Amino acid sequence: MSSYIVLARKWRPQTFADLVGQQHIAVTLQNAIMQNRVAHAFLFTGSRGVGKTSSARIFAKALNCEHAPCEEPCNACQSCREITEGRSLDVVEIDGASNRGINEIREVLEAVRYAPSRDRYKIYIIDEVHMLTTEAFNALLKTLEEPPAHVVFIFATTDPNKIPVTILSRCQRYDFKRISNEDLFAHLSSIAHAEQIDFEPSALRLIARTARGGVRDALSAMDQVIAFAPPPITGDRAAEVLGVATRETLTAMVKAILDQDVAKAIACIGRVEHYGQNLALFANDLLEFLRDATVVAAAPQSDIPTELSPAERAEIRSWLTQASIDRFQRLFHIWYQTTDSLSKNLSPRLALEMAAIRMCQVETVVPLDNILERLDVITQALSGHIDLSPDALESVRAYLTPSSSTTQSTTTPSHSPNPAATTNPEQYSTSPHTTAQNSASDKTASSSSSSSSSSSSTPSHSPNPAATTNPEQNSSNTHTSEHNKAHPNTTAQKSRSEKTKKSR
Repeated sequence: MSSYIVLARKWRPQTFADLVGQQHIAVTLQNAIMQNRVAHAFLFTGSRGVGKTSSARIFAKALNCEHAPCEEPCNACQSCREITEGRSLDVVEIDGASNRGINEIREVLEAVRYAPSRDRYKIYIIDEVHMLTTEAFNALLKTLEEPPAHVVFIFATTDPNKIPVTILSRCQRYDFKRISNEDLFAHLSSIAHAEQIDFEPSALRLIARTARGGVRDALSAMDQVIAFAPPPITGDRAAEVLGVATRETLTAMVKAILDQDVAKAIACIGRVEHYGQNLALFANDLLEFLRDATVVAAAPQSDIPTELSPAERAEIRSWLTQASIDRFQRLFHIWYQTTDSLSKNLSPRLALEMAAIRMCQVETVVPLDNILERLDVITQALSGHIDLSPDALESVRAYLTPSSSTTQSTTTPSHSPNPAATTNPEQYSTSPHTTAQNSASDKTASSSSSSSSSSSSTPSHSPNPAATTNPEQNSSNTHTSEHNKAHPNTTAQKSRSEKTKKSR
């Protein structure tokens, strides 16, 4: 009985064309080979299962292939077969997690001095290189700076931040990106067709979503689903074995929240827990769904990457008639706060249900920005800076419009003392001065100076409130009046000179 080979190993890429979603890496490495511009050290970075080690092996085969230089390894010559089977003497793979000390690196540096046994290059592939000790990294510095011409180092890591800068500066860095759900779905569909296993598209999309950008994780989940349920494999069966919520559940949850249907929203959460699905994963999936929905609502015609299918995009666009972008943002914020504190909660279901109730009521809550905007409009209306419709501000204008008696009392001079002068003497002392300046300018513009002189010299019959308020000023005015009576000519000259200055 032959042993079973899992899909992740069986369908491991053997050429650059087999790489999923890493075309930018493949093209760059192929051009380096064909142009004979191969560096002595490479650093492949990226999350797990995106093709770092597979790319390193393909690159090693292309460098040492009997038909080199070539863009693709032939996978038929002895060198390619030995590298594929892991028994090549000139291509050495080292696990940096278990061989991380300085002694293991010294053995590598000792072997580097010798030429390859048969192939063109002696290639060292060190996986999880960030696990090496500081001493091991320091031992590599001199060799990486001035390596032999026949040696190529290929480092692979999921955490480049742990690698010393001195190592990074000596390597060509290639960043591997996460695989999109659409690329994963297409890859899984081709494998399912080749394996002659009947999958519903919803099941394959669910597997691609749970992989979170990793091809190896997607193939491992696919193996698990195949072993659990006989064909045809549906989306519900895949969700049951993987412990995640289906897209239909996420869509129904958001639709219930938008409809403010609390009972249906809580029922969705209860159904997720009833089928043994992880509530934390459900919360994260719904958070991503709300993010994608917000992006689609804000930019319906853009090509911003999302994890939504075309049918889901169309459905979200139909929701815009009952939900604004601001509402989607507030829903995301509430659910994000709940998801962030979920690990600290003893009962995740209760926390999610309370968050769902808040989200159902979010439409009835007036945003703070709207309240501030309305207050600003009312303030400007009261101050007279804006003119709104009479119907909308009828009560405000009735309050602002003074009555006829009030207007008459304001325009007609009163013979009683001014109460403002008694309350605020400084304000009153400023008002006569301002009035005098205005009167002087009016007198200059008029042609009758005699009448102006007569009116200015005529004393008023009303009591002067300033005199009552400020005794010192009153005594000064009395002294000035006596001086004017004693010297009339001097007073007339001063009056004419002041008028001339003001007219200038």
